[in-house]
Amino acid sequence: MGYVNFSYGLLTFLGFIFGYSHINVINLPIWIQFKVYKSAFWTPEYDNLPSRDDKVSLTHGKLHGGEVANLQLVDTYPLSGKIPQKFNCYDTWVIERSNHGERSYNEDFIKKSTKAIQDISKRGYTTINIFASTNPMHNSKIVKENFRMDVRTRKISVIVYQSIGPKHVYMEAHKI
Repeated sequence: MGYVNFSYGLLTFLGFIFGYSHINVINLPIWIQFKVYKSAFWTPEYDNLPSRDDKVSLTHGKLHGGEVANLQLVDTYPLSGKIPQKFNCYDTWVIERSNHGERSYNEDFIKKSTKAIQDISKRGYTTINIFASTNPMHNSKIVKENFRMDVRTRKISVIVYQSIGPKHVYMEAHKI
């Protein structure tokens, strides 16, 4: 089964017209999940996943500064070879679970993701590119803990990249 192929605006319009405020996010693209979790309109629904304490690493390369930072959230599958080379020039934080392919909740993954986002914000970047292979439960926690703040308090643009095509290359940008 593929992703729902509607824009967020159309999805919300249809929800309003037909009186739906609950939405199951399982078959929504990650960028729409981020918008749903930020929204006051939608009440998202997803399966609660079992907790796992697998190892989570947080790494970043040598930091040069600049206006743009990348955040790779490596959860359900590896992202190597799926992010275009044009993004290699930006400072990059990588949060990665050791058990790819296993849909589960990991509190340490959320803590390290939040730490990376706060670090990016404190360093003065104006744009954060997010490349994620995360499950809906992780997306919910990450958005609620980091991106539901009033936009006046955080002057950073958030762009979530969606993977497309048979090779799942992250090329489709969506501003959140």
